[in-house]
Amino acid sequence: MPSKLIKISLLLITALATSGFGQPLSLPAKEVDRLKQNLTVFKEDTNRVISLWRLARYHTMTEPRQAVLYATEAITLARKLKYTYGELVSLQSLSFVSTITGDWQNGMQTAYEGLKISQTKYPKLEIVFYNLIALVYEKQQDSKQRLEWLLKAYHHPEINSLPNNGKWLIYHNIGEVYENLNEYDSAMKYSEIIDINCRKLNIPIEVSYANAIMGRVEKKRKNYAEALQYLKIAMSFSNKFGNPFLESEQSVDLAGIFHAIHQPDSAIFYAEKALNGGRKFKNSVLTASAAKLLAEIYEHKNPSKAINYLKILNATNDSLYTVNSYESVPANGAKVYHP
Repeated sequence: MPSKLIKISLLLITALATSGFGQPLSLPAKEVDRLKQNLTVFKEDTNRVISLWRLARYHTMTEPRQAVLYATEAITLARKLKYTYGELVSLQSLSFVSTITGDWQNGMQTAYEGLKISQTKYPKLEIVFYNLIALVYEKQQDSKQRLEWLLKAYHHPEINSLPNNGKWLIYHNIGEVYENLNEYDSAMKYSEIIDINCRKLNIPIEVSYANAIMGRVEKKRKNYAEALQYLKIAMSFSNKFGNPFLESEQSVDLAGIFHAIHQPDSAIFYAEKALNGGRKFKNSVLTASAAKLLAEIYEHKNPSKAINYLKILNATNDSLYTVNSYESVPANGAKVYHP
């Protein structure tokens, strides 16, 4: 391949890698079939690595276990070929799918490996791994550590050169952290910036995230009518994007609002939708949140059902906290082991 075409290919891969930071890749069925066909044609070469990586991203939300298999094979092959760029983008995909499905140890390990490699060979991808490390802290509910890593990404000199999805992903994550830290004005500020810009840029997933943050903030402020309005907008945009995983996460937020305003039927409907989504997508964090809410709803309404949901909650928490010891990475770069 001529050097000019190689450069163009790398630019396209870079755009894909930084656009969603390992998040799902929306592909038409014909393209998925073509990539799978590639695996029967391309043997141990870089084309196979990229096909595996793209399939991993495609399956992240719908078949996460398959995504892990694709990403792991891609990493192994990339290392064998000494194809560093392919290794990095595949580490990125594996870290993301591992973290969102509850395997925080693997999520942190792969993100940290990717960060060390990118710092010496591909500085443009440092932001990707800053964000992925922050994602692990998000799932661990450590907002202070999460904010440290997100601010490293926010202040990175490449932030404005990222494709729009990448830049706005950092913005919405910072908005979420401020929400979790109860700094509501800052959370609303970032979310409103995202909402305005991403409607213009036609990035529905980020519009969805922004409105979900604003909905949760208004819920905490007990402005329930506004909260419902924002979350319904969020779900309409997640539907537009065709993201059932995100819709499941937002369902538990809606359920919480209906529970707060004493509408148990609606609360149960959305909480069960979230629980089913958590199980379908192997999202232990979502499963635990939905089971906890359902146990609270049924505590006085139907105690035997409440006990069943508490059993689900306890089993899910056990799977999260007994499997997930991991090496965390403070922003100064030192590693700390958490038993």
